[in-house]
Amino acid sequence: MKRYLALITAYLLIAIALTSWAQHTLSKQPTELYESSAIYVKAVASEVKNSYIDDVTQQKIDFEIKSGPDKGETIEITQALEDSIYDIEVAEGDKIMLYGASTPGIEGEYEYYVQDHYHLDSLIWIGVIFVILAIALGGKAGIKAILSLGISLVMIFGVLIPLAKAGYDPVMLAIIIGIITAIFAITIIQGMNISSLTAITGTAGGLIIAAIIASLTIHLAGLTGLSTEDSRLLSVYYPNLNYQGLFLAGIMIGALGAIMDVAVSISAGLIEIKKHKKRISAGELMTSGLNIGKDIMGSMMNTLIFAYVGASLTIIMLFYGSGTSLIEILNYGFISEEIARSLVGSFGLLATIPLTAVIGGVILSRAKPLK
Repeated sequence: MKRYLALITAYLLIAIALTSWAQHTLSKQPTELYESSAIYVKAVASEVKNSYIDDVTQQKIDFEIKSGPDKGETIEITQALEDSIYDIEVAEGDKIMLYGASTPGIEGEYEYYVQDHYHLDSLIWIGVIFVILAIALGGKAGIKAILSLGISLVMIFGVLIPLAKAGYDPVMLAIIIGIITAIFAITIIQGMNISSLTAITGTAGGLIIAAIIASLTIHLAGLTGLSTEDSRLLSVYYPNLNYQGLFLAGIMIGALGAIMDVAVSISAGLIEIKKHKKRISAGELMTSGLNIGKDIMGSMMNTLIFAYVGASLTIIMLFYGSGTSLIEILNYGFISEEIARSLVGSFGLLATIPLTAVIGGVILSRAKPLK
């Protein structure tokens, strides 16, 4: 137990150090090209009065501001509801996100507008319930899973994204951060042993091959990484970023979880085989690893493809409903990018299976009999 706590402490310190370095690196970059004077604050509707003018609902709402520079104050906002799906109808007690625009010529004063319902509180509670259930059902395994997830998120949001924004090559960042994240996650869950070594090596190999395939796919298909509205908007504010590299890095990070799952499943299966058949050749272990991988392959590919198709479902329905031909739909840049994500992620899975099987076969065949 002491060894495990020391491992977790070391990983946390490394993650904190890398995050601090990334933030320091980002702070030395030139000032943002786009600086917004707007603010967003949480508020609660304390009183709502509805009136009707020419069949249009007018809402006069008293809000108590819960965050930001005007925290504790009560303000009144009037809005019109035009029977649109975009209307944000407010009821008493609703938690709302307000958009505050700075008052021209008066520093520190804001005029507020209804932006959206405040979603974060509910999401936090759902997250807390998820953590409680994971620990209750999984015990120590659940705690390990939550710890590995937390450190993985810190590495992505605290290190990879700031360094990519600071101008570092996003592809190399994705490979390095992906491998570091895999080391952290796998050893937290499985401990530092032969199984973890096999899974980490297989994950690293699959990730690197996925990067190579992604580079070829982007080049051959002529993908720019600028086919979506959010990437084009980002390019207005940060024109010097490598958007093809960011797209490629996104593919790799998106496939990382599935690649790790495959590598861990194969390595764990090989460990069990080695325990029950102490004298087994490398070739037999490799064959067993490939057979395990075949059983996993179909479901994991479906997981990747369904996730990417689901992310584009509304866009696909929009064009399908307008009578656009299938060929034209598939050739749109953002659809082509999702297809590339699915294919490259699947290539990564395919590469991980034989890599993990071969590595596991070589390592375990030479290892001492396992208990």
